Amino acid sequence: MLFGSSGWEIDESAAPQESEKIFDKSYNSAFKETGLVDY
Repeated sequence: MLFGSSGWEIDESAAPQESEKIFDKSYNSAFKETGLVDY
């Protein structure tokens, strides 16, 4: 699914709270270029 395409958005019923961090992923790794390791 392409970033920003129809159906890409997070459903409101599962939306993160303002205090939760969101990580955009471009790889099949949980950590590669996400900032998750630093978090």
